[in-house]
Amino acid sequence: MPREHKSRREVLNAISELPSLKDLLSQHDGHFDHELDLEVTVYGRNYGGKKVGPYVKLLTYDTGETVMTEGEWGGNTIYMVTAGHVEVWIKAPTGQDIKVAELKPGAQLGEMSVLAGVPRSATIKAPPDRPAQLLEIQRPALRLLRKLNAFGQGLDKSYREHSRDSVIEDLKPIISLTPEMFAELRALAQFRVFSKNHVLIREKSAIDRIYLIKRGWLRRARGSGEEDYLGQGFCFGLEGSMKNAAWSYSVTVMGRTEALEISIRTLRQHIALRESLVRELTKFAPPAFASRVSSDLQVRDKQLAAQQSLIATGLVSQDPWEIKAIASWHPSDSTRGSEAARDSERAVTRGLHALSGSRMLDWLSDWSDRPVRVWPDRYQSEDVHRLRRLRVAMSL
Repeated sequence: MPREHKSRREVLNAISELPSLKDLLSQHDGHFDHELDLEVTVYGRNYGGKKVGPYVKLLTYDTGETVMTEGEWGGNTIYMVTAGHVEVWIKAPTGQDIKVAELKPGAQLGEMSVLAGVPRSATIKAPPDRPAQLLEIQRPALRLLRKLNAFGQGLDKSYREHSRDSVIEDLKPIISLTPEMFAELRALAQFRVFSKNHVLIREKSAIDRIYLIKRGWLRRARGSGEEDYLGQGFCFGLEGSMKNAAWSYSVTVMGRTEALEISIRTLRQHIALRESLVRELTKFAPPAFASRVSSDLQVRDKQLAAQQSLIATGLVSQDPWEIKAIASWHPSDSTRGSEAARDSERAVTRGLHALSGSRMLDWLSDWSDRPVRVWPDRYQSEDVHRLRRLRVAMSL
């Protein structure tokens, strides 16, 4: 177990040596600029008899002691090295543990587990010949510390870089590029996060970006009145990479959306990468308008309304595994044989297909009667009832 330094003075001294956190101690006319945040973060504060904070600990890890383990879930803390250094280890496909880096004072680690809810990506240890001192920061402190420009910008930069690398790793098994091309892609791609109602694409404007949607929901529309809804897994803008072109539709973000963004101007400077990338990503291009929904106007309107309702309620999760669970659900035995129920199922099925990217088509087409054993418990009651009511409303 690490040894905790109880002295608040030691904690303050450690914070003062960290470039991204030292502004927490900045003063003006004898008063701390962030006095309340400092108090809650370092000392804790009573609100109506309830203690809030402190949210940081100064810890010393003995030689060889583990800070975090690769693959662990539930990370609610990030760390910053304050003295000594720590070693970064990963497990190779052969099962062998490999040391890949050393992190010096000022380095930040563990933030992706907190920000993205993913397992720890590496094992962190104190070196075998000396102890290491780290500042442990709990999740609630991030909202306060983001007010510090250096800390907030560093956290965002780290999140974008890790997320970009994660998307590229996800692409490796499904597109054929050389290792050198993947390295080029990593250097020129950016990971972007867009908020609700952001206009990602404007109809008739020049195509100057490629967007590969990692997570989120989009509304696609044309001035003629056509519209549909699309989700993760689609790639937009490929038609503008080989020659100048304009967008034939607009795209608006329906909620928080994450995407890999590639500048076409920069991509054109890498001819071999451009040709290979366009060839490989074409299979993820969005479908033509109305190609995956009914051509019947009345049915199509119901499907679009269903899609919008599913997105708005959050019933269609952005996790493809949970989408599979929802799409595999059936009404009760008493209605399964009803032709009206089957028509309604087909309508929702087509709506779900239109929401989802190419990688999810096989998952979403699974409408067998076998039970879904991986279905999270929360989908077995209220959400299933909501989906049943939605399907009944869509009966044709």
